[in-house]
Amino acid sequence: MTYSEAVQRGIELQAFSAENADLILSWRNAEHVRANSLDETIIEKDVHLGFVERLASTPKVDFFVVVIDGIPAAVLNVDASSERAFWGCYLAPGNAPKPGVFPLLIMIAGHLAFNHYGVSELRSDVLEHNTPPQKMNAFLGIPVIGRRTVKRASGTEIEVLEYCIGPEDFAEVKSIAVKLLTRHYRESFDAFAALNGESTT
Repeated sequence: MTYSEAVQRGIELQAFSAENADLILSWRNAEHVRANSLDETIIEKDVHLGFVERLASTPKVDFFVVVIDGIPAAVLNVDASSERAFWGCYLAPGNAPKPGVFPLLIMIAGHLAFNHYGVSELRSDVLEHNTPPQKMNAFLGIPVIGRRTVKRASGTEIEVLEYCIGPEDFAEVKSIAVKLLTRHYRESFDAFAALNGESTT
């Protein structure tokens, strides 16, 4: 299956670029996104463009706009520059998320980390007051492995929950997450995953 065929089935990952900078910043600088980020400061466009330029020469560190059925829906990042990969995401503000989007993002992140990059662990951080992803992680069986206190740029301290899964854990997580997807999302993910030689559902 070609990339264009996978796109037609519903999922496209658009790398951060100068062209999508305004869209990304309009999401990233939204109040509720900053409130649930480790760095709550507003990012200026010149700073973002410098980051995008550095990304181009940084292997195994990906930041994408996730486009679903032609509509930009979320930002997803996977840092697989070491055996302990990290991932994160935030949804496009303004509209209620469609059912299944967050589990779909988890499946995409896990596929990139384990099937594409071959890392041994996939980790994520969730702020203690950000309860929706905590509930989803608990439902999917993604365990909390630790917690730490972080001081933000504003000087305030926040509690961060640390999550981690390995390749075998991801297989179990995926078997639960796929049940939360619509039929269209399942087919779209299968088309996406097939680009790396894997059928998933």
